Amino acid sequence: MKSLRGKIRDGELIPALEQCQRLLQCDQNNPYLWLVCCEVLENLERFGDALDSLRRAKRLSGDAVTVADREIQLARTMQDDAAEFTALIRKGFLCDQADLKHWYWIRVSTLAWQTGEKPIALKALSEAFSRYHACETSRHEGAQAILNVPPSLLAELLPLVARLYQDCAFLYEALFYARMLEGQSSLAINAFLEARKIAPENRLSKPFLERFKREEIDWDVFETLALDYVTDGTACAELIWLLVWYRQYSGRVPDAVALLKDNIDLLRSEPLPLFMAALDFASSAGISLKQIDNEKISPMAAFQKAVNEDRWHDAIDYTDNEDLKSFVRQALPLLDSGRPRLSHPALEEEVIISGPERPNGIVFIFTGLADALIVPINLIDVFLAELGLTAIYCRDFQRMIGCNGIKSLGNDFDETIDGFKSLIAQYGENKPVFTMGNSAGGYLAGIYGAKIGAQASLLFSPVYSVDAAELLDRFQDKRARVVIRRINKSCDLSRLRMPDAMEEMGDRPVTAYVPTGNNEDARHAQGFASHPNVTIHELDHFTGHATITRAAGQRGFLNVVKDAYGL
Repeated sequence: MKSLRGKIRDGELIPALEQCQRLLQCDQNNPYLWLVCCEVLENLERFGDALDSLRRAKRLSGDAVTVADREIQLARTMQDDAAEFTALIRKGFLCDQADLKHWYWIRVSTLAWQTGEKPIALKALSEAFSRYHACETSRHEGAQAILNVPPSLLAELLPLVARLYQDCAFLYEALFYARMLEGQSSLAINAFLEARKIAPENRLSKPFLERFKREEIDWDVFETLALDYVTDGTACAELIWLLVWYRQYSGRVPDAVALLKDNIDLLRSEPLPLFMAALDFASSAGISLKQIDNEKISPMAAFQKAVNEDRWHDAIDYTDNEDLKSFVRQALPLLDSGRPRLSHPALEEEVIISGPERPNGIVFIFTGLADALIVPINLIDVFLAELGLTAIYCRDFQRMIGCNGIKSLGNDFDETIDGFKSLIAQYGENKPVFTMGNSAGGYLAGIYGAKIGAQASLLFSPVYSVDAAELLDRFQDKRARVVIRRINKSCDLSRLRMPDAMEEMGDRPVTAYVPTGNNEDARHAQGFASHPNVTIHELDHFTGHATITRAAGQRGFLNVVKDAYGL
């Protein structure tokens, strides 16, 4: 028979509640049972009953700290900040303060700040950073906790805390993060440089970078000020890496490559870059950083490098992803065909044309927000060369999901359509036209495919809408919020509706490969499934985003393309 705790763990809440009630009939003075009952009622969102159970547990004088923890959790679930603050303070009096974790003090500081209790907020923040100061390995946990703290609190109070912990590198990283969000670019750079002076080998915490992607930050001001430090020679290598990251993320890939090349000696002289993807980016740009001690790129970057250098068997060894291994193994028999194919795609090129002489059609391939198709485009090109399809790879350098056009083809959406038509006239006249895309690129393959008269479209994990409200309300999709806000501010969404594009496609087929389960991609797939010309392929037992590799692994990539395009 399953235990009470087992039922709760497995989500069997009604049976758990019934068992609690039976046990309480026999032992109404058991505070543990009342706390468990409170937990179950909280999960059932019966908050009034949960509070009643909590009060019963309190009156029975059980473990006061355990009761306080349950009170904190219930208040947090109910979003009752005042009750949570009271319960946290109560726990502080019940416990040895030395035993209280950093997250406790961070939360007390946040709630005190929100109620105007600045002295308490400062004291609690100092206690939190005393723990980070004593244990540098707690930086990752600390970064996660800091994300939930108002940046205004950190920007105002951390300089005061710094008087106590002047050599705490993480404190200055958190101050840099807060000042960036508060628009204090000059002060942010000072904090950044101070952090690196204390701990030159530290990397900026990845959660901070991820937060920067979701927020509207005045990066232009930051870049201008930071470049002054680069020009006068006072910048550390990691500040340059941060600028490279910003330029890459904002779509200014050629500028990012130029900054790397201009500062190559400094970047080689210091031990570690800002983040692993920086080395990956340098490797993709063909820039060697081997002088760096213990240089190490990620397995995916090593995979890409091996593919670029035609070391296909090495590429298989560099990845643990069985679908990706299968993808490469499928390409191996095609490599000796003698057909011209893309070898090392230039990182700075927004539009790349491969195989203009191929006779069987032209396919426009749209990458996702990361300028990628999950797999290297030169691996995809092996298969398209085999099928005799001229391939035109389109990247999203403007970080607008192509909704405002592709700059090297046109200044806006309409001019880009004209640019596509010019390419068709040049390379695909009297040939069938196809589109392909992954993720956000799947959205573009659908939208632009309809506009340029594509004979068929092949989409992997495609996005159905870029309307901010629809993404949140209908698809529960919070990805790429900064990009979506930018699109909604500057683009005519009435021109970008997928239902209109699918209607314009008529009976021309659209094939979409999507994951199973309840996730963003599966919810977007429901939008596509409402159109009669769309065929949805759900990939069994797969809930991830990389449907292009899973489809290739399950069905063979040549078969996937042939079936979609009717070849």
